[in-house]
Amino acid sequence: MDLNGFNLGAVSLSVSGSGINGAGAIISTAATPQTNALQTLTFSGNTTIGGSARWDLRGATNPPAFATLSTAGNPYNLTKTGGNQISLAAVNLDSALSNIDIQQGVLGLESSTTSLGNPADTLTVELGATLSFLQTTTPWNKIFFAERRRRHHHGQLRRRHQHRDRSDDAEQ
Repeated sequence: MDLNGFNLGAVSLSVSGSGINGAGAIISTAATPQTNALQTLTFSGNTTIGGSARWDLRGATNPPAFATLSTAGNPYNLTKTGGNQISLAAVNLDSALSNIDIQQGVLGLESSTTSLGNPADTLTVELGATLSFLQTTTPWNKIFFAERRRRHHHGQLRRRHQHRDRSDDAEQ
């Protein structure tokens, strides 16, 4: 589905899969960003999101209310692709959400978004991708991996480097 810059407000969407050519089950190709694109999103399987223009899953401001990202209690994965930014702002995120893989672009976490899903699963930021935090109020509890690739003296790629960081480990 191409949001194409539209604000769908309280329309509830249920999605899964990677979309056309793996670009995302939900994308936006608009010329301008839409920071209020969706308020209610349900994954019915592993889901890829992306696009070329920014779009956000964002809670309502008048009256204030959380947006919702639900997996209906299932351990589905989220993949972020495409060069755009997608932000989760004031989102009540299902605690069953499994792995998050940011392959390209920016995945932003903003405001009072409640969690990153299951803390026993991983959030991976691939080489060249970005995880952004803006005025968050939640202690993030997830296994974080930052990907980087190095060349050794023969010019071949070495194994990826993984960095494990848990918010609860940092407090000890």
